[in-house]
Amino acid sequence: MDIKLDGERMVCHAQLSSNPPKIKWISRKATDYTELYQVMDKYLIAALEGKGVDKIVLDGEMISWDVEEKKFVPFGQNRTIAMEMKENPHQSDWMRHLFYIPFDIVYVSKVDGGGEMNLINQPLEVRRDVLEEIITPVPHFIEIVKEKRVVGTMGREARKQAIMTFFDEIVLNGEEGLVIKSLTSSYEFGERGRSKKVWVKMKPEYSDTTPTLDLLILAGYYGEGNRRSGGISHFLLGVIAREDAVSQSQYSQSPKKLSSKEEEEEEEEEDDGGVYETKGGEEEEDTLELDVDLTTSIGNTSSSSDDPPPLPTKFTTFCKVGTGYTLNQLNMIRNYFGDHLIPWEKGLMR
Repeated sequence: MDIKLDGERMVCHAQLSSNPPKIKWISRKATDYTELYQVMDKYLIAALEGKGVDKIVLDGEMISWDVEEKKFVPFGQNRTIAMEMKENPHQSDWMRHLFYIPFDIVYVSKVDGGGEMNLINQPLEVRRDVLEEIITPVPHFIEIVKEKRVVGTMGREARKQAIMTFFDEIVLNGEEGLVIKSLTSSYEFGERGRSKKVWVKMKPEYSDTTPTLDLLILAGYYGEGNRRSGGISHFLLGVIAREDAVSQSQYSQSPKKLSSKEEEEEEEEEDDGGVYETKGGEEEEDTLELDVDLTTSIGNTSSSSDDPPPLPTKFTTFCKVGTGYTLNQLNMIRNYFGDHLIPWEKGLMR
């Protein structure tokens, strides 16, 4: 079991015997990020120093570390932080910096005829042992992913308890979740791990460990990419500010139900590293319930005692969401809000 990391899947190709060493950083989709992430080269060289490594291919996650907060930086900051590091390459006391966490090794060869190992067809257990032998951690710059092994000789209940104990531990530490991997599985390229189900991710929202919250959609963000561009994709959620809070019963409405018989695969916003996402039960048609009446504008005054009191005008932001709904459901939300969306302009208060 590995801790699930919310970063960029990154394969590192290095030839340390050349002068200077040649290191490439390649994404899962074969995009070359070498120029951007070359600031991490010296830390990788330090992590491999003294091990007689000639060539090596690592698979891992590129994330960022907040030195002051002592935690990972939220997803989406890698490029900004990489540019900050490139501007000051000799600095060593950054408040935020890149952090590469390898979780697999594909190939390694040694200098001076020390032999080579093509590890693609070796079981994960063997590959992880080689990785731990090769890598010397450079704290918060290069570290092997934190793991816990559950062996098949343990009983079913003992294995389940071990998984849940580790899961509870990492959730309490603020981690995203777990990736449960078969120790006997060979290395899989691209999406093969998803189809073969040799890696399964486990996140709090898939279990009974998270509460359900009723939140308001306060704002939206335009999407990017081929499938979500051209419309609102992510949402800023919040609650009524304490000083402006009113009884929820004053605004209770019958839920408005939107449905569609057209099924569409859920889009993966994050790079899950070929992880297969399990879902229980049979597929259902997309259904959405919205408990808001958009026909009443915020701040509207009532002229009759039978009318509800004015709607609140002060809100507190809570979180931003961009996953958990299919493209079909996203289109329903876009259509539902329609003309009620007000484009944001700098300095404009609504």
